[in-house]
Amino acid sequence: MLRLSQLLLAAAVFLPAVVSARVHRVHSAVSNVASSVAAAPAEVAPAVAEAAFSVAPAVESDMIDGSNIESLFAEINAHPDAVLLGQFETFKAQFGKKYETAEIEQNRFQLFQQNMKRAEELNKSNPSAKFGITQFSDLHPTEFKRQYLTYRPALGDSAVLRQGAPVTQTPATKGAVPDNWDWRRPNDGRPVGVTAVKDQGQCGSCWAFSATEEVESMWILSGKSAQILAPEQTVDCDTTDGGCNGGDTVSAYAYIKQTGGLMAESAYPYKAGITGNAGTCRFERSGIKASIKGFTYATPGCDDDCDKQNEDLLKENLYKVGPVSICVDAEPWQMYQSGILAGAASGCNKAYDELDHCVQLVGYGVDPATHEQFWSVRNSWATSWGEAGYIRLKYGENTCGVADEATIVTI
Repeated sequence: MLRLSQLLLAAAVFLPAVVSARVHRVHSAVSNVASSVAAAPAEVAPAVAEAAFSVAPAVESDMIDGSNIESLFAEINAHPDAVLLGQFETFKAQFGKKYETAEIEQNRFQLFQQNMKRAEELNKSNPSAKFGITQFSDLHPTEFKRQYLTYRPALGDSAVLRQGAPVTQTPATKGAVPDNWDWRRPNDGRPVGVTAVKDQGQCGSCWAFSATEEVESMWILSGKSAQILAPEQTVDCDTTDGGCNGGDTVSAYAYIKQTGGLMAESAYPYKAGITGNAGTCRFERSGIKASIKGFTYATPGCDDDCDKQNEDLLKENLYKVGPVSICVDAEPWQMYQSGILAGAASGCNKAYDELDHCVQLVGYGVDPATHEQFWSVRNSWATSWGEAGYIRLKYGENTCGVADEATIVTI
C-alpha cells in the first residue's frame, strides 16, 4: 500500500505534471514537500521513485493501492496546469506572498497561470531575453500598470520647462566613446556614478526615484561626496505631481530646484512603498544634502512616434557626462528576468504617448555571446527583479522609448 502523499512527492520530483485533481485534495498537507522538490529532473524517476516513497512524510488518509500507480500517474499527466501549481508554491515562498482567503489565492493562481503563458510567448518572440516568474507574476497586466507604471507627463509650467530645456553639450576633452561603458564599473579613473538599486514598493513613485537617482549620480560626478537621497521627500512634498499616483521627472526637478534640494534618505526614510500612499510633507531646509540648478536633454526629446531619436548622441552624453534619467514603456517588463529585451519582439512601444515608467540609464555595451548592442538600465523594483535590479534593452531601435525623455540634471 502506498500513501497518496508519497505518490505526490514522487510526482512532484519526477513528472513534468505535478498535481492531478485527486492529488490537489491533499496538496495543503504536503505543499512544503512538493514545493521543495518540484524542480527535480523527470529523467531520474525510475531510479529514485522507490526511495522517495520510503522517506516521504505520511498523510494517513487517502491511501491507495500500489497497483493503481500507473493509472494515477496517467491522471497526473493529463492535467497540464500541474507544474504551474508547483511553480506557484515556489513563487509564494520566494516573494513572501500570503493571501487572506482561499478564494483570493485561487484568483491569484489563475493570474499566475495566465502570466506564465504570456512569459512563454515572450520567450518565443524575444529569444535574446528570458521571461518568467517575478514578484509581479500574480498581478493582472492592468493591475500591474496601474500600480507600478505611473509616469504622468507634466502639464502647465513644467511642460513649458521641458520645451525650453537645452541639449547637453558633450565635453570634447573626454575622447572617443568606447564600445562598452557602465557607470557601476568605470575604468578611466572617474568615480562610480550610481548608488545601489532601490525599491519603490507598492507606490507609483518611479518618477520620484528616477529624479532622485539622477541627482545622486550627478552630485557624485560633480566632485562632491556621495549621498543617498530621499525620494519620499519628493513623493510627499511635490504638489505638482501625484505622489503614489504618478508624476514626471521634469516637474520633480522643478520641485527640487525650487525647494532648495533633497534631504538624506536617513533623515527622511521611505515609507510610501509600504503604505501605498504619500505622507505629510516633513521637509526641513536645514537637512538638505544635495541641490540642482536645472536639467538638460541628453538627446533631443520628442512628443510623437519617436522613430528618429539620436541614440548615438545619447550614448556619447551618457559616457562623457553621466547616467541619464529616462522614461520608457515598461509594460512587457512585468515578466522580464534577464537578457536583452527587443522592442518589436516584446511589444514594447517607443512612441511618446506610450511612456509609463521612469528609470535610469547607466551604461551600454555589446553582448559577448550574441554580439548584440544593448543599453543597461537601473530599475526601482529591488534587486530581486531582472538582472539584480537592472534590465538590458536593445540598442539602435529606441527600444521602449529609451531616447524619448532622456534628461541629465545640472549641479
